[in-house]
Formats: sequence, structure tokens, C-alpha cells
Amino acid sequence: MRYDTGNVTRAFISGKLPKIYRNIKIILSNMLKGKVHTIQDSLLLIQLSEGSRPAFEALYEKYWDQVFNEAYKRIGHRDQAKDIAQEVFTSLWMRSAEIPIKNLPAWLYVVTKNNVYRTMHQQERFVPMDDILSELESYNGLPDAVLIEKELLRAHEALIENLPEQQRVIFRMRYQEELSPGEIAMKLNLSPKTIRNHIGRALVKLKTALMLLLLLFLISLSAVAQKQDMASEVRKTMLDATRFMVEEVSTNGGYVSHYLPDFSRRWAEQEAYPSQIMLTYETTPRMGHVFLDAYNATGNEYYYQAAEKVARALIWGQHPAGGWDYIIDFAGTASLQNWFNTIGKNAWGWDEYNHYYGVPTFKNGATVGAARFLLRIYLEKLDPQLKPALDKAISFFIESQYPLGGWPQRYPLKHSFPRGEFEDYTSFYTFNDDLSWENTEFLIDCYITLGEERFIDPIRRGMNFSLITQQGNPQGGWAEQYNMDIRPAHGRQYEPVALMPGQTVRQIGLLMLFYRYTGDRRFLARIPDAFRWLESARLPVGMAENGKYTHPVFVEIGTNKPLFAHRKGTGIPDGRYWVDYEDDNPLLHYGAKANLDKTISKLKEDYAQLLTISPADVIKNSPLKDPGFHGGRRPQDYFDLDGRKRGEIPKDDEIYAIIKSLDNRHRWLTRNEWITRPYSVSASGEESNTAPLSTEGGSQIRDMTDQQYISTRKYMANMNLLISYIVSRSQTGSR
Repeated sequence: MRYDTGNVTRAFISGKLPKIYRNIKIILSNMLKGKVHTIQDSLLLIQLSEGSRPAFEALYEKYWDQVFNEAYKRIGHRDQAKDIAQEVFTSLWMRSAEIPIKNLPAWLYVVTKNNVYRTMHQQERFVPMDDILSELESYNGLPDAVLIEKELLRAHEALIENLPEQQRVIFRMRYQEELSPGEIAMKLNLSPKTIRNHIGRALVKLKTALMLLLLLFLISLSAVAQKQDMASEVRKTMLDATRFMVEEVSTNGGYVSHYLPDFSRRWAEQEAYPSQIMLTYETTPRMGHVFLDAYNATGNEYYYQAAEKVARALIWGQHPAGGWDYIIDFAGTASLQNWFNTIGKNAWGWDEYNHYYGVPTFKNGATVGAARFLLRIYLEKLDPQLKPALDKAISFFIESQYPLGGWPQRYPLKHSFPRGEFEDYTSFYTFNDDLSWENTEFLIDCYITLGEERFIDPIRRGMNFSLITQQGNPQGGWAEQYNMDIRPAHGRQYEPVALMPGQTVRQIGLLMLFYRYTGDRRFLARIPDAFRWLESARLPVGMAENGKYTHPVFVEIGTNKPLFAHRKGTGIPDGRYWVDYEDDNPLLHYGAKANLDKTISKLKEDYAQLLTISPADVIKNSPLKDPGFHGGRRPQDYFDLDGRKRGEIPKDDEIYAIIKSLDNRHRWLTRNEWITRPYSVSASGEESNTAPLSTEGGSQIRDMTDQQYISTRKYMANMNLLISYIVSRSQTGSR
């Protein structure tokens, strides 16, 4: 007969013989198959979590008798029961701000019971096993209960193995082979009394040890119950916060980055009208990705509907050419032009907002962010209503690409905003803000997920453009803009014609990536030239600030001297920018110097390693080699269209803090944000500087008052952590 360790364990925990094995098995089975039920927090609990002493006193008066009676029933000593009740309420007061308690009577019951058992154990008193077994049903359906039970059973088997040999043999014959004491006595040639004595001693040893194991089992299940309760609270917090953002904050499904709590002002990189949404970083497309992340983590359709609203907002604002500008204005073109003629044109240092072009831009991720989100949400359910806008966006990327492989900042091409002697730079080939790579990467996304061969040629031209634009020796680096003759060119007022060590480091990394994608050694051929130039372009010792910096942001072509941008003034009317060789009072919002040593060292290691790998081996995992999907899964199951890798699983105290920080209107409010300046006209007719609040040198200034703000960045940061928590629990089977 098969020896059932689990049933024997349960029988000996109870102190009874095998005739009740079946009943205990049923109890544990019910425990593992049921559900845990909780109730909504009361107003008193909410007030208690905020440190309200009257709320605590009200709960104390309401539940004191219940806690005391439960403790007294179990321990049978009035003074000890009072002490235990006092400990329970002390724990409630101390931990209410940390732990979201949804079912207070259940919480008090568990904490009381655990304190009773702890007291009994300290006094070496016997805990009634029947009482303990009756508690098992209060942990119905907990996801980790099976694992905890297995650990209990393994510990039981180890205890049996540690019995003296004759006791172990007799014990197994009695409960494995189900022989009677008389039958065992005959087989072992011992008296029945001796057999019963051995069984009795084994029972005493096992029962005492297993009692302690079961106490640990119950305490572990209590902790699991609290985690399950927290998971429910996490989901509720996510949904409450999202409903506020979607139903109170959004404009037709879109967002800017910051709002005053009364919505009297809003802004992203610039102040915005109530009818406007923004497409730059940390705004509308990124919010859409968070909604889809939440949908994938929870399966709640509300999040998908929120993402659909983002998609509809983007489609509404899509330019006929297929791309997007920084701003979508639901009040129409006249309203948008008025914005550019007032707020936009007076944003000192923000050249891209100073003029209304009326065409899409690739800058600051506006078009690629919107297009990438449309691709992702289309792939989620293959909704045919989304396909025309996605197709138009994809065509825009292909049509706007220059034959040599790069892209302009804006398309269709415009030349309508020269500054003095400098021509309009928006038609130039652009690397700035990773524009060229982001566009190429989007086409790779399309090739992987849509599987159309038409993407291969623009992808290869996009990669080859990095080869074309590397300068000749001895200055084998890269600039951020190139004119139509593929010569380094100026950009904004503070972006001179120059080579850039930072961009060069970025291009080295991309060339190695392109080699991994293609196996084409041309992408590795001139990397040593770039390393040599970076070494030659180091800052002079007197400018390195005791080793804090290694390279300037700009390097003059020909002389290899560092260049520094500066500015002076208070706004567009009296402000000016210039570039020289002096590093005193440099322009701060763009940066003047950088420390690139760690990055360069890592790139050199990667380059040396790549040289040892054959082209055939290096492209084994290339997305361009085999975009096919196998095993019946969908493209979105293979590819992270959001482009983000989640970090470490957040800790419980971090999750508690996020839950607690959501206010009673379901807002995560922030302080000390970077703010913009609203547009105004003085009595003398002077227009205000509408650029974000900053010093004369361009360093942005945070509002250090107690003013609170609604921030999409804060919402997304908190949601990402809560989503990571939910995903981590689902991956470990703890839903």
C-alpha cells in the first residue's frame, strides 16, 4: 500500500488516529479551493490611516470587547488576554499607515490569534490542535498555500527519519502498512505493550514538533492573505487613479504633462490651451502605453478603452501627410496659430515653437511616439478601424526619408523660418534627439510585427546613413545636423556647426548594433577612427574641473577646439546667443561638458568582443534575419513595442507608500515641479517670455513652494511600479 505522507501528517497534527484522515483531507482541500472575501474600508479606517486619534479611539471602543473575548477564549487568563488585546490595538495604530486594511474584523482576528499562539509558545503551553485545524478554512484559496503545505509535509517526513530506528520501523508499519500493534508485535517478535510504547513515544515527539510547524504554517498563510489583500488594493488604486486621469484630466483622450489642481493652467514643454494636448515625451503617446500595460497586466477592459481614447485623439490630430506636430488643438487651426503667435513665438530658447510650420515634426518623438503607439494598439486586437491611420503613418516615414537614408526634422519640407544669416534648419538631415535611429527602429518594429518586405530597403538606408555621415580623419566623429551636401550644419541658435563627442559615442553604439543586425563588417570598419578622435577631443586639463568632465559638448571642425554656447538677456526681444572658446558661464539647459569615460570604455570592450564573433554567429538573433513568429503566438507576444524593460520588482513598503499617497479624489499630487510662464502683455505692450522658468544661463528652475500639481509623469511612474507588482505576482502564480 502506498504511504501517504500528507494524510499521516494531518492525522498526527490532530493527535488522532487514521480514521479521521479523510475528514482532515477534506478540510485542507476546501482551504485550497475556496476564495478569500474582504469588505470595503470604513471611513474610520481611512481617517486612521491619516493619523486620526479620534478614529482610533472609536475603533478601540467598538472592537475592544471582541478582541479581548477572542484572546480570553483561547488563553483562559484575563490579564494575559488584556495584554494581548492591548498589543493588537497598538499594532493597529502603528501599522495603519503602512498596510491597507480592507476587512478590519478579519485583520483583528488573525492578529489576535497569532499573538495568542505566540504567548502560548513562549510559555510552552499546549495549543489545542482542533482549534488550529478549524482555522485552516479561513485561508481558503490562497495562492501560496499549496507550496506552504508541501514544505510542511517535507518537514514531517524529515521528522520521521530522525526517529530512533526501531521507533521509525514500528511507526511506518503502523501507518504505512496499516498493521495493528498485535500484528507488528508478531512480526518483530516483541510484546504488544512494547509496540504500543514505541508508538506512543513517536506520537509525542512528532506531535510536539508538528504543532510548531503548523503554527509556522498558519503564520505564513496569514502573511499570504495580507499580500492577496494588498494585490486587491493595488488593482483598486490603479483603477481609481486611471479613472481620474481619463475622466477628469484628459482632453478628448489626450494629455499634457502638468496641470494645476483646479485646471486653471496646464503645460508640457510650453504652456497649453485647455483645447490642446501634447505629443512630446511624457505626454499623450506614453500615457497610451501605460494604459495598454495595465490592460495586459490586469485584463480590465477599462484600460484598453482608455488606450482607445488616446488612439482616437491621435487619429483626430494626424496631419494629412501622415505625421504629427508637437501639439493637437481640438479648437482647430485658428486656435493653434494663435497659440504660436503668442505663447510659441515668445518662448526664448525654444526655437521649434517660435514659428507655425503647419507640418509634422519628427523632433522630440512627436511623430514616432504617436506612430509606435498606433502600431501597438492595432496589434493588440487587430482592430481594422485603426489600420488606415497606421498605414498613413507608416507611409509618412517611408516618403519623408531622403534617398541617402536620413530624415529631416519636418516634412513636407519647409524653409520659412531663417534666423539672420542662418537658413531654416528643419530640412537638414538630423541625428538630434535620436531622430534618425528612432525612425529606423520604428520601421524595424513594423517589419517584425507586420512582416512586409517593403520595410527592408528604408531600414538598410537608415542604418547606412550613419556610415555616410562619419567625418574623415583625423576628426572621425559625427555632428547632429547635416545640410544637403552632407556637411555638418547648424541647428538652433545655440547649436553651432560642430562635431559632438556625445553624438559620436551614440553612433559607435548604433554601428555595433547594426553589425549585430546585418553581419556587415562595414559597420565596424571605422569605429577605431571614432575612438581615436574622441581621445584627441578631450577637454584641456584646465577645463576638466579636476576630472569631473572629459569632453566638451561641441568641438570645432578643423581646429579640434572645444566650443561653448552662451546666452544673455531676459527673453526674445533682448536675448542673444553666441558661441566661443570660453567655458565661463556656459549655456546650462543644453549642457556644455560631459564625462564620457565609462561609456567609451564599455564601447571598447563591446567592440573587441564583436571582432571575435563571425558574421554568421552575430546575426543569429537579428530581427532582420527571421521576422517570422512560431508556435501560434502573436507578434505582440514577442516584441516589446513600448521599448521599456521593467526593473526590479518593487518592495512591499514602496507599494504601500504609493497606495497611501493617492488622495481622496484619486490623484497623485506632486510638488517642486518645473513650470512654465503664462503669456501676458505688459501695460507698455511688451510680451512676456513664455519659456519654462529658468536662470539667465538657461537652467530650469523648480517651484520650491508648497504648490501642488497633477503630473502625468508621476501617474506613469506610480502605475509602472504597481503594474510591475501585479505582473510579478502573476508570474509566480499569485493572482
